Amino acid sequence: MSILRAYSRLPPIALSGKNGLPFIRTLTSLASEQQVSEKPLFDKILIANRGEIACRIIHTARKLGIKTVAVYSEADKDSMHVKLADEAYLIGTAAAADSYLRVDTIIDVVKRSGAQAIHPGYGFLSENASFSDRLDKEGVTFIGPPGAAMRAMGSKSESKRIMQKAGVPVVPGYHGENQDVAFLKERAAEIGYPVLIKAVMGGGGKGMRIVRGPDEFEMMLESSRREATKSFGDDKVLVEKYLTTPRHVEVQVFADKLGNAVEHPVTEMVTGTDLVQWQLEVAAGNRLPQLQDEIACTGHAFEARIYAENPENGFLPDTGRLLHLSTPLPTPDVRVETGVQSGDAISVYYDPMIAKLVVRGKDRQAALRVLRKALDEYEVVGLHTNIGFLKRLANSPDFVAGKVETGYIDKHLDELFPRAEAPSPVAVAQAALASVIDRNARMAVGSVLSPWAAVDSFRLSALGGQSVCVVFGDHKYTVDVIAAGAMDVYSVVIRDEGSVVQRFDGARATWTTVVGALGGQLRVLLGDRLCCSNVVFSQKDSSITVFDQGQMATFKIPQPEYLEGEEAAVGSVTAPMSCKIVQVLVEPGSEVTQDMPLVVLEAMKMEHVIKAPKAGKIADVYYKVGDLVDEGKSLVAFEE
Repeated sequence: MSILRAYSRLPPIALSGKNGLPFIRTLTSLASEQQVSEKPLFDKILIANRGEIACRIIHTARKLGIKTVAVYSEADKDSMHVKLADEAYLIGTAAAADSYLRVDTIIDVVKRSGAQAIHPGYGFLSENASFSDRLDKEGVTFIGPPGAAMRAMGSKSESKRIMQKAGVPVVPGYHGENQDVAFLKERAAEIGYPVLIKAVMGGGGKGMRIVRGPDEFEMMLESSRREATKSFGDDKVLVEKYLTTPRHVEVQVFADKLGNAVEHPVTEMVTGTDLVQWQLEVAAGNRLPQLQDEIACTGHAFEARIYAENPENGFLPDTGRLLHLSTPLPTPDVRVETGVQSGDAISVYYDPMIAKLVVRGKDRQAALRVLRKALDEYEVVGLHTNIGFLKRLANSPDFVAGKVETGYIDKHLDELFPRAEAPSPVAVAQAALASVIDRNARMAVGSVLSPWAAVDSFRLSALGGQSVCVVFGDHKYTVDVIAAGAMDVYSVVIRDEGSVVQRFDGARATWTTVVGALGGQLRVLLGDRLCCSNVVFSQKDSSITVFDQGQMATFKIPQPEYLEGEEAAVGSVTAPMSCKIVQVLVEPGSEVTQDMPLVVLEAMKMEHVIKAPKAGKIADVYYKVGDLVDEGKSLVAFEE
């Protein structure tokens, strides 16, 4: 899951949140001019990555006149980075180990394409010292640190040894080479629980597990190693004391080949620099465009990471197609870095990040105002996202005041996860109006593109118009939409369990269908309020989503019984997301206690343990290791 990371520069300082994965970064820093390269840059580079970072590198390379070569897995054949690059090569199947981590295949592509350098992005091979050394032997420039530097600092164990030698305090723990399970468990006991198991290589929270007692140590160790292997190609771990309320401090170092050093999207926003361009210039042998004392401060920045995940369900990742995606309008103070667009799929095989939203203001409060507005402008339909959670976080008083540490979420649960409120009558009226007007328009021309062509949710109203049923949580609304005589003027009557909730007369509505989109734009006068909203229809789950002034409301259209799908078996445990089965820990006849692990799933390179919701006896297990499972499918069943 995505986790809080706020960077506040004094020079560069950062806060990181729960389990170490970032979703908000903040930075106070610096603005300046870029210098012209002293040596010619590369003619062509290969980008050994995917998603938003690959797109980010392509944009800078294009600006500098450098051709780009993309590599992609079978799952990414239609991805944005493939379309943006000048050339693209298939390097394997969906799993990262069979594609983006295949060193020999990537080197073969760089030779065939004629690229002079490789940019690794982040993750995957970016911290693989052997890869950097191999490229050097092949005569290919690695746009990143040399292998020796990565061995020193890319490995958490090695970097801790270097820091200890320099007299820097480090968290108590074991950072050695012995990876024997029993030995590591003994070290954990000496350190004292709770402990944290960390993958030695990589980052982003992958391969990281909190262990609260010896009974779960071996299972967590095994899970950490599997995840580390799939993400970084190395299963080595370290064990250290788990700190419950730390502040994450991070120092970024940028150096050229000539000995100059200086203290990423947040850094760029407040410095006016393009650090990818700096990387390309330094890799070509040029000096750093600026040194630390040449960089001037201009304000504060936040980075919010938009993830396909469900905060209300433990931040479990979500997969599927982005039916609708609308991003904030880019400005000098608002930047969106993404590798997806409407219609693209978030795959079970990779990180579920949709975008990085980076904003800037003159100070923390100004930057927060820009962040809130930009989050209000974000629209996503088709997947769960953390956007609503980020909005609540950006408005949380302690967060606004900068009183943040890694236990922030757990300490503010009531504030960050409030009970869902019933939608406003205005939102209900907009959903009903849009569905009725759109249905009438499409049926008039015989279109089957609307979900209303297949779902019989409309009835003639007793009041002489059309009646539509929409559901929000426990609320089931019946809405009468009655033409009022004049063109585009309606009366809207909303009932909840038979009682009239609201009536709008003289509702003048204009509906504009957006070409290529699954909905349109509704402009309607409801009472004394003029509403201008985007409305999205989804056949996938028979829903209507209304976006109005930063508020999102999704209504379900109940289907007739004969169209309803097969429900999960009674007394079963279902898959919370589309996933792959990694371990099955029970079998028919197994006696289990509440919270006992049943199945281990993998999605987006992260593992998730499904635990027993109650004590009982297992009646059936429906999947085996290696099976791919759709969200909502029954995994195991309990005896009644």
